Amino acid sequence: MPVVTVALPRHSPELLGAVADALARSLDLGEGDVIASHIATSAPVASGGAPARWWPLVSIHGSDRGDAMASARTAVEAAVRDWAAAEGVALGGVWVTWILP
Repeated sequence: MPVVTVALPRHSPELLGAVADALARSLDLGEGDVIASHIATSAPVASGGAPARWWPLVSIHGSDRGDAMASARTAVEAAVRDWAAAEGVALGGVWVTWILP
C-alpha cells in the first residue's frame, strides 16, 4: 500500500484525492489501496527577494515496483498540475519522488 505525502502551504482534500487516485490508476490498485496525507509548509520564499511560486513536494512511500514507478510519478505530477490549473495556483514546478522502505 503506497502512502503519499504532499507538502504545500495550503491543504486541499481535492488535491489529495486526485493524487491518490492517479497513483492507484497508474499502479492498477483498488479503492482504498493508496493513502495521501498533507504536510503543511510555510509560503515559499526565493533567494534575493525574487517572487516565488509554489513547488509542491510529493513523496511516494512504497515498495519497489520496477518500471511502473516512473509512470506513477508522471501520473501524480499531472494530477498536481491539473489541480493547480483548476485552482489558479501558479507553480514553479512539481517535485515527485519515490522513497523505498
